[in-house]
Amino acid sequence: MGRSFWPIPAYVAVDQAYRIRRENKEILRDIGEETLINGELGYNVTPKLLGATTLELLRGGKGTDFGITSTSSIKPIIYLVPILSYAIHGTTVAEAAARFTLNGRNFPTGKQITLGLSTEFDLNSWVGKTFLDC
Repeated sequence: MGRSFWPIPAYVAVDQAYRIRRENKEILRDIGEETLINGELGYNVTPKLLGATTLELLRGGKGTDFGITSTSSIKPIIYLVPILSYAIHGTTVAEAAARFTLNGRNFPTGKQITLGLSTEFDLNSWVGKTFLDC
């Protein structure tokens, strides 16, 4: 769910997900199901430059190892992620982000840096017809 603050070039968005996990019978491990909540606030500094900050929360349920269920396997984690996106040309965007762990256990922690490049294309223009025409 999100909200644009137009004419101010800003937005806010919140996502919630529930991840169903099943037991891995080969190693006798069930890591527990997970709830994820992401909140994001973004602002277009210029028409091509977007700055955003995301707060990511994940909580995993009780896990089972070798048939033993323990509350010590619960995975709570909170990340803060500042993001910069730059529109290079058309729909091609370069993105850089840093993920900082604010709190958590039983999950990767520390600082993570991500770099990305994304674009979109119209497959129909490549083949000259739509998939519905096939």
